[in-house]
Amino acid sequence: MLTGTTGIIALAAIAALTVNLLLTPVILRLSHTFQWYDQNDHRKIHTEDTPRIGGIGIVVSFLLASVGGMIWIATSPQVSDSGMASAMVRELGPVYAGLCIIFGIGIVDDFRNLRAIVKLLAQIAAGLLVSFSTFRITGLSVPGLGTLGFGLLGYPLTVLWIVGLVNAMNFIDGMDGLAGSTSLVASLFLSAIAFALGNQLVGMLALILAGSLLGFLVFNVPPAKIFMGDSGSTSLGFLLAVLPLFGGSSDYGQMGLVPTVTLLMIPVIDTAAAILRRLRKGVPIYRPDREHLHHKLLDLKFSTWKILFLVCGGGTVAGAAALAWVTLAPAAAAGSVVAVWIIAIAGFLHLHKIRHSQ
Repeated sequence: MLTGTTGIIALAAIAALTVNLLLTPVILRLSHTFQWYDQNDHRKIHTEDTPRIGGIGIVVSFLLASVGGMIWIATSPQVSDSGMASAMVRELGPVYAGLCIIFGIGIVDDFRNLRAIVKLLAQIAAGLLVSFSTFRITGLSVPGLGTLGFGLLGYPLTVLWIVGLVNAMNFIDGMDGLAGSTSLVASLFLSAIAFALGNQLVGMLALILAGSLLGFLVFNVPPAKIFMGDSGSTSLGFLLAVLPLFGGSSDYGQMGLVPTVTLLMIPVIDTAAAILRRLRKGVPIYRPDREHLHHKLLDLKFSTWKILFLVCGGGTVAGAAALAWVTLAPAAAAGSVVAVWIIAIAGFLHLHKIRHSQ
């Protein structure tokens, strides 16, 4: 029988899964009743009327399970981890406030298609909230070589990282199951890395997020019955950007910038390619197009399921390299990460070449 903090963490993750499995059918029924459907355009893959607000289930189940789990830990007489309990109360306020901003603006955008500048300002506000907490980029650490501190530069870098990943996850949310499965793989590895570093708070939150995502994917794998919408994809981007940063100015072990970026390698590279592509064409970087990773693979006649397996496989390799960075000897850790980055960038370049040579 599970006891203590470990048992509470496991039960909180199961609770997130259960809540979303119960909540998403309700959202589906309401969406069909009021015709809250995703709009079709030339970039969209689906042609059916599909509800677009599955992000509600992800975020609500995550919040309920995480808050419930933290209250349980903080009040349980069987748990002696007072440090974890005090950290939860002291540190997570800015994170939850930022999440509410991102989720709220995403919900409005799902129904009203807000201007890009409005969404950007909201994302910057959420990033600023987080940057003044202990969830912040403080430096670049390399095993065996030491740490380069960023000082005050850490504040704008944190905001830039959060805004960038919020949009990166939104960019890849263009195919059944893609954003959800990519985030599931990342959250599972994030949980493993956090536990390896002794950071039970982040380990718990990442595992709860994985439970919420698993409940959503039951309804989102091809053919999808519901999409997560901007409220879901941007909230996932926010959480996956923020959670690895915990410990920047506290006694807890921080995951570090290199494994954080490596863990989220696929959306990071896809977004960087999109920005370079749009700058080269002289169009605004926020203008959507049909040249993201999943679009390119679809044009090469890959099936939806093959794309999911390919992207999740790549995410698994990236996650394993990130885990190696914090668990292996310096030489092996650096070698693993460098090798994965070389393979990933070469793969993206090769995909771009063969697609445009047709």
